[in-house]
Amino acid sequence: MRNQKEPQKPRTKILKTLQEADTTEIMPMAVIYKKPKDYPDKYVVRIFDGKTGRPTNLAILRKTLEECREDIKASGYSACFPRSRYDDPIIVESWL
Repeated sequence: MRNQKEPQKPRTKILKTLQEADTTEIMPMAVIYKKPKDYPDKYVVRIFDGKTGRPTNLAILRKTLEECREDIKASGYSACFPRSRYDDPIIVESWL
């Protein structure tokens, strides 16, 4: 029997600002995470495709929640949604 490898996730591309993200092919949604396992000392903003609900490989890293919000607003996102009780507890909020 052959060993089958699981498909690898796309490696996260860390951007300096969300304004660098090419989101022309998706309906972008920014999701703020507080201290996820892959960056335990940071806040991470990951870009999702709002049409599919799937994450892209695009993200920014910040030290504070306010820095995340500043970059998100400067990048044109304006509607903030608090974490749903069904979301992962490390999710802070989502932006459209």
